[in-house]
Amino acid sequence: MLHLSAAVDQPSVYDAASYVDLARLAEHGVLDFVTLDDTFARPGLDALSVLSRVAPATHRVGLVPTVTTTHTEPFHVQAAVATLDWVSRGRAGWRLEVSTTEGEARLFGRRHAAPAEDLWREAGEVADVAAKLWDSWEDDAEIRDVPTGRFIDRDKLHHVDFEGSGFSVKGPSIVPRPPQGHPVRVVDATEGLARRTAARYADVALVRVANAAQAGAVRDQLRKEAVRFGRNPDELRVFVSLLADLGDGEHGRARPWWRRAPADRAGPVVPGRARRPRRADRLLARVRCRRRLPSHARCAAPRPGAAGQRHGSAAPAPGPVPHLLSGQHAPGAPGSGAARQPVRKRGGRLMTKQIHLAAHFPGVNNTTVWADPRSRSQIEFSSFEHLARTAERGLFDFFFLAEGLRLREHKGRIHDLDVVGRPESLTVLNALAAVTERLGLAATVNATFNEPYELARRLATLDHLSGGRAAWNVVTSSDAFTGENFRRGGFLDRADRYTRAAEFVATARELWDSWTPEGVSRPFAHRGRHFDIAGEFTVPRSPQGHPVVIQAGDSDEGREFAASTADVIFTRQSSLAAGKAFYADVKRRLAKYGRAHGDLKILPGVSVVLGDTTADAREKAAEIRRQQTSPQTALLTLEQIWGADLSAYDPDGPLPDFDPVPDSGITQGRTRRGDTVAIAEKWRALAEEKGLSIRETVIEAGGRQSFVGTPQAVAAELDAFVQADAADGFILVPHLTPGGLDEFVDRVVPLLQERGVFRTEYEGSTLRSHLGLAEPEQKG
Repeated sequence: MLHLSAAVDQPSVYDAASYVDLARLAEHGVLDFVTLDDTFARPGLDALSVLSRVAPATHRVGLVPTVTTTHTEPFHVQAAVATLDWVSRGRAGWRLEVSTTEGEARLFGRRHAAPAEDLWREAGEVADVAAKLWDSWEDDAEIRDVPTGRFIDRDKLHHVDFEGSGFSVKGPSIVPRPPQGHPVRVVDATEGLARRTAARYADVALVRVANAAQAGAVRDQLRKEAVRFGRNPDELRVFVSLLADLGDGEHGRARPWWRRAPADRAGPVVPGRARRPRRADRLLARVRCRRRLPSHARCAAPRPGAAGQRHGSAAPAPGPVPHLLSGQHAPGAPGSGAARQPVRKRGGRLMTKQIHLAAHFPGVNNTTVWADPRSRSQIEFSSFEHLARTAERGLFDFFFLAEGLRLREHKGRIHDLDVVGRPESLTVLNALAAVTERLGLAATVNATFNEPYELARRLATLDHLSGGRAAWNVVTSSDAFTGENFRRGGFLDRADRYTRAAEFVATARELWDSWTPEGVSRPFAHRGRHFDIAGEFTVPRSPQGHPVVIQAGDSDEGREFAASTADVIFTRQSSLAAGKAFYADVKRRLAKYGRAHGDLKILPGVSVVLGDTTADAREKAAEIRRQQTSPQTALLTLEQIWGADLSAYDPDGPLPDFDPVPDSGITQGRTRRGDTVAIAEKWRALAEEKGLSIRETVIEAGGRQSFVGTPQAVAAELDAFVQADAADGFILVPHLTPGGLDEFVDRVVPLLQERGVFRTEYEGSTLRSHLGLAEPEQKG
């Protein structure tokens, strides 16, 4: 059986449609997979992001991006590749590459260029630890056992405790086991140093040779080497790259694919476009000519030449395919008209303030009610697609994803009561860019365990592939527990993590501004306390200028960081009074940074429960809170604060009468709660005042701002909250995956529109236009 693949490399092409066209063409030719080359120094988009964007627009062809292992975090890489496998339903591969130049090393500034032998050895270790992390989840680890409240079987999740020559990883992965088990690992084994890594770790080895005889010799050598590593040589495929250009003569005698009826072909359908994709046609001719090779030689297509740019264009959606992703755009996409919201009077004063709405995907922990019969997968792409399409149908500003860096542990074991496991956010959002048209796409990405150059490049890529809809929620981490999964490891105290985050954002903005308005890359150099990097950024200024920057947090340091740096702050307030106080405090801080009142939008996270009557809504809300806070979860929450084993306590009994144990470490990961003694005193006072049990106290004290009532009452309360300057809008956190936003969009959004406080159509195409934020001035 002959195996074929195609390279879809297009340096200096920054729109999605060109890549989608080529991938669909390869799929039309029934090729095994497409590859996309990538380096940190070459002009072009991030390859993994591009193929994530291609995934919903294709159905069967494999997707193999190049990801360099030298300067990246192995934990991040395996999570992103595993996520690509999830969004493509088992079609992901990963071409490993190394970075040997001093110029690329300067883009990161952490270490000098190392010998190629050492880098390929490290690449093999990264491939090895990735496989171990993919195996750290057993296939049936998710159990959803309602009687015990256990979401997963923690005995089926495993640490990897990997110690490499230049990094260590604790695990387990934050992403459940990929659909393929292991995404396909690919290595270009043309050079001798890479050949050993390919023989030991790769599923596919790529080689460039002059003829079939050389191909057979290299294949035999790789198979023998694989045997020395204890592998079955039949597990290793060898693809040989040969260039054979047939020209157009042979195809002139047959009806070309682009002239066939849409039902007869798998190529792109572009209404009104008569352009003949010559380069794509030649690509298919080149890969098909390889059948003249001996049967033992495997072929890979050569790189096609650069294509013209089509900025902002969206790939057309294919028709539905049974049991596969359809990749279709949402019907009834809003237009681009600039209708203004009406000005109205209330109480004798003009009311013109508009409400901003965003949606948060209910991820890990006990936000979601996973025991509800309507709950679906927390990891499959269809869940993210459903919620994102619903948010766009509701004309929301953006869709917001959280991040996971390590699974929470309690009493030394993986915690099993909450939803655990989530995909890598940027990979999911690039895929969602294919199935949405106007909705902003916001990724939470940690500034402590990432590097400015790589992350700025990935965010700029998302902004290009989405036509200007990218956002970055900047968070930090201060615990060494999380650091055990990353190269830098260690611990940053509270002050250092915010200074690093501020410098990180400033550095990213320098990179985004490093291209001239004419599209010419300029050298950059940044030397600061945390980063010392220099070189050239490979992605032009994106459609928004800069992706929108979001900050999540309520601390004093977080407020100051948001006032100086962010475009949006995601906060958590429990009442109208608390919201007004927070709003006034943060807005007051803007002036010292030369910023205007409207330069920062304040969006608290809220939950909404609707009912046909007020009593009905309240009953639903109470049941949701009971489902979110099981007896077991109530005790665990209390143990986080008291820092002691409370398993002997009755969840329906009183709170402990002793003071918390400070810094006990009984629970690790996403659990920092500030001054636990002060929290315990507050909770005791609440319990005594209302006669509450442990579980009732946790339910009462642990909830975010909730809007509960009829659709009419909720719409009025949301409006009042914004008009009172307690917020500029809200990030809705539904309790149900993925349908938890449907009722709000169907029943509340029309009422907000009737009140004249929410848009009736999108006025622009970028996230900045949705938020009413100006494009940042280009500096440098």
